[in-house]
Amino acid sequence: MKLSSLNDPVDGKFWRKHELWTPQSWDDGYFDSDGRFRVYRPDYPRAYHEGYALRSHVVWWLSTGSAHPTGTKLHHINEDRTDDRLENLANVTAEAHVRIHCSVSLVTFICEVCKKEFGLLPWRVRQREKEGNKIRFCSWTCTKKKKLSPEHRLSISLGLRRRREEARHDNV
Repeated sequence: MKLSSLNDPVDGKFWRKHELWTPQSWDDGYFDSDGRFRVYRPDYPRAYHEGYALRSHVVWWLSTGSAHPTGTKLHHINEDRTDDRLENLANVTAEAHVRIHCSVSLVTFICEVCKKEFGLLPWRVRQREKEGNKIRFCSWTCTKKKKLSPEHRLSISLGLRRRREEARHDNV
């Protein structure tokens, strides 16, 4: 990574000047704690606050002219998260990405609002059943569209209160 330290004339502190990542400077960046390669590209629409972004996302953005849509994932075809070549990237839905990487099959449901079929991982279904929540909607948007009964609203608020109390108790 090319960095140059410059002296700030105002208070004498040092600050770093990062150079924009380009495909010609392929290895300029760093590996984050998840093993993904980040590069300095603050003009990328979804860059993190410090100006860094995932190299695979920047490669996709530079090649296609737009960031991959929200709700989708960039899948590494050969499953090597450091191989960010465009021919190794595929834009897939989040659900398809789970299916690719998880050996378990999803439990399918039909949304009461949009009638779309959606899937959840078995552990998530068990978690919801344990909490006493019936799986009815594919997304929070559909949940908000459906007018909830006062009893259901009360059960949701009681569940949230219980989780807050448990979290507060765990932190003490």
